[in-house]
Amino acid sequence: MALALEQINFEPGRSFRCLSWSDNVSDITKSCVDGRQVNLTGAGERWHFHPQYELTLITKGNGKRFVGNHVANFTSPDMVLIGPNIPHCWTDLRDSSGYSLQFILDGNHPLGQLDEMRALEETFRQANFGIHFTGPVVGRVENALKAIVGQSMLARLAKFIEVLGEIATASIADRQLLCDTSLTLNQHDHHMADIGRAVGYVLANLGEEIRLEDLLKVTRMSKPTFCRQFKSHTGRSLTTFINEVRITNAKRLLAETGQSITQIAYESGFQNLSHFNVQFRKASNESPSEFRRGLKEQI
Repeated sequence: MALALEQINFEPGRSFRCLSWSDNVSDITKSCVDGRQVNLTGAGERWHFHPQYELTLITKGNGKRFVGNHVANFTSPDMVLIGPNIPHCWTDLRDSSGYSLQFILDGNHPLGQLDEMRALEETFRQANFGIHFTGPVVGRVENALKAIVGQSMLARLAKFIEVLGEIATASIADRQLLCDTSLTLNQHDHHMADIGRAVGYVLANLGEEIRLEDLLKVTRMSKPTFCRQFKSHTGRSLTTFINEVRITNAKRLLAETGQSITQIAYESGFQNLSHFNVQFRKASNESPSEFRRGLKEQI
């Protein structure tokens, strides 16, 4: 299952969309402002990423949750806020139901320019690591998402802001950061779009050799500029970033498939099993087999 860029298309003039499902996360419904319910093929069970924020609330079911370099089993209710460009998916979900709210709210968006939106700054910073919410906020957000379905334009916007208010004011005790490192981009300066393309190229080509020369073509940058800007935006060197994402992919395959460790190492882009084992232990403080065994013991 390759990592994919999900193309999210909002209705004209809209800055968010609300999705829901009642059986399989791959068979979802989009709620339109005119009251229509449009069937879509979801990407929830595929390891994917997109530049929008996403708040996903699973109200029924259980399975495995993959967010950035985080992998864990979960049971419903399960509510997670994911920042832009963080690879994620939910697997082993059957007979499940839930909601997904996808939105853009940056400094270029009129709503994001309001002074009141500064209350979300810390929550959005944390979203770059994935936030798992627990406690009363989950039920309140569920009620708001239920209400969005079928509402008129202004009523939907009011409920959308209500959801933002709930997650912004959730207590520290009711939020847990899922990843120990961020795989998303710092949202600043005019190089962000170019570096975003580089990150997308890396995510989409994990199993292949990723050459610096190819990324220089993608970004149209010189080598010194690219290396400097990549580290400025991601917080690490290109080599470190590629290793982190490949280890994340390996964790997903270890949890999700019965493939051998050797197969997983090569499918994740490591050409040497010994090097894979060293990098995996460095990132996780355990071997691939220990990680797989520990995840099974959680069930």
